[in-house]
Amino acid sequence: MEQKIVVDEPIGEFEEQVDIAPRGPYLPKFVAPEARILIVDDNRMNLNVIVGLLQVTQVQVLTASSGEECLQTIREKKVDMVLLDHMMPGIGGVETLKRLRESGYKNPVIALTANYFQDAEEVYSSFGFNGYLPKPVNSEELETIIINNLPAEKVILQADTYHVGTHEEDIPEDMQWLRNVSSIDLREGLKNSGGAIPFAYSIKFFYETIEDNVDVLEKAYADRDLRLYVIKVHGLKTSAKIIGAMKLYEMAKDLEKAGKNDDIAYIDDNHNLLIEEYRSFTDSLSGVMNANLEGDVTKVSRNITSEELKAAYKAIFEYTQQMDFDALEQIIGKLDEYRLPSDDKKIMDDIERALKKYEWKTIQELTKSRDDE
Repeated sequence: MEQKIVVDEPIGEFEEQVDIAPRGPYLPKFVAPEARILIVDDNRMNLNVIVGLLQVTQVQVLTASSGEECLQTIREKKVDMVLLDHMMPGIGGVETLKRLRESGYKNPVIALTANYFQDAEEVYSSFGFNGYLPKPVNSEELETIIINNLPAEKVILQADTYHVGTHEEDIPEDMQWLRNVSSIDLREGLKNSGGAIPFAYSIKFFYETIEDNVDVLEKAYADRDLRLYVIKVHGLKTSAKIIGAMKLYEMAKDLEKAGKNDDIAYIDDNHNLLIEEYRSFTDSLSGVMNANLEGDVTKVSRNITSEELKAAYKAIFEYTQQMDFDALEQIIGKLDEYRLPSDDKKIMDDIERALKKYEWKTIQELTKSRDDE
């Protein structure tokens, strides 16, 4: 059929969604116990999803939350492959990749992006990436790109694969109340999180970070820091989609687009609406604090020993007395390589928040109270 061209301009962003019905218990396409992959993303929920998907592959997973931390990790450890977020505060993905190559790192680097656009493969290739993955990450696409980029001798292919954990009944029993939260699309959340357990962790982390993220968004808006504002609503867009908060996802998506187009008027008209919708989850998801979720799914290297944990608390206390910000930041970063007990994880999160505000006395009290136990 011949079609008349009315306007010869790009249509814009296009998102293709193909739903594949679950086919029973999940087994990975491959296992690679000798391979090591670094995942870099400033959004912990993105890390949560990807690490959760990779757990059954036996791959050794390292995580980093910034370009700077990525470069530091590559300097210290041998990594077969990097999954690198394109859009981050500080050093962005493209600049991080440039510095990686300048440092001599030659292994594959895959871009992680929540932006969908035509010729994405070509665009990311022109930056020097070896491919790209759209977020939220799909298990089949993730496995395919890893198989194609890891050294062949480290990949053991599996004969049969199935898919699982994407039914409402798979959600932990003490989180079944989520079925009654109208602002969450469970089907979307389960699919985008990669299964029921990663979904439960994603809900918990989303809830715990609401106020901190709102503070950053409000400050960026008040300061008219458009770059930071776009980065934060971009992250919120992805986080909302991961848990199936589709109304919030659409609002953040539209504000991100407005920010990129310098449409300040649209942001002024809709910023408070976004904050109101975001904060509404403080009530609707409050039940997650009663859920029995142990540890942190993104810490897959190994459990921390009691001796190592005790040494970490002691070092934090000593460096706090010296008000050594860099040393404390490094210790907290190192602890990210371990799975912490839930009580200690909460304390470390509180310490990290206090450090960002230079609340030295609070850090001392938190550290000393744990040491007294």
